[in-house]
Amino acid sequence: MRKALQRFFGGFRIGGRTISNLRYADDIVLLATSPEELQQLVCRVERAANEYNMLINATITKVIANNGCVVEISVEVESWIR
Repeated sequence: MRKALQRFFGGFRIGGRTISNLRYADDIVLLATSPEELQQLVCRVERAANEYNMLINATITKVIANNGCVVEISVEVESWIR
């Protein structure tokens, strides 16, 4: 994650700090303010993971919007495990 987040300035401002991800055990939550920012963050994580021969598992990956509306968001990753 450190490599994926180098020079990435997106995310939510909470208490004066910018938060772009939450990590717990082997789970990662990516936080973005727009679908485009989320796509950029996912691509960065994918590139960094590929350098270590890791893949994103599409069967357990979810996209959730928290804006009070139902929103259709599509995020694309090239090297997913299906």
